[in-house]
Amino acid sequence: MFRAAEHKFDGVAMASVMRKLAPLVLFAVLLVGLLILSPVASYPVVQQYDFTVPFEYQGEYSALQGILGSFNASLGTLTPSENSFVYATELLPANGNRGPALLQPNNLNSVAANLNALQAMGIQGVTIAIGYPLLDPS
Repeated sequence: MFRAAEHKFDGVAMASVMRKLAPLVLFAVLLVGLLILSPVASYPVVQQYDFTVPFEYQGEYSALQGILGSFNASLGTLTPSENSFVYATELLPANGNRGPALLQPNNLNSVAANLNALQAMGIQGVTIAIGYPLLDPS
């Protein structure tokens, strides 16, 4: 049977151990200090983009801008309050990343059942992921 040996250190032995560990502790403190004080890596400047709407999309842009402008006007002014947040979650059965399963006939029933269950749990809002290629006409 293995028995751990007991070691007793007196003041002289402990001082000897501390003298041996002092350079290691000093090195660790200096290393941590250098890592904390070292300059942060510089990131490249973000490329500037031209945000003008191309000519062929000007009509759609103007129509959408008008719709969003009238919607914003209908909202009125909202005053912030302490409880101005909404408990919300993702509506997973309506997620655009589901691909062809999203278009199955029984999916609408699944979405409705999920909405009812979320409402019963006290959820007040949902988000829906609509991926870019989903609405692309091509």
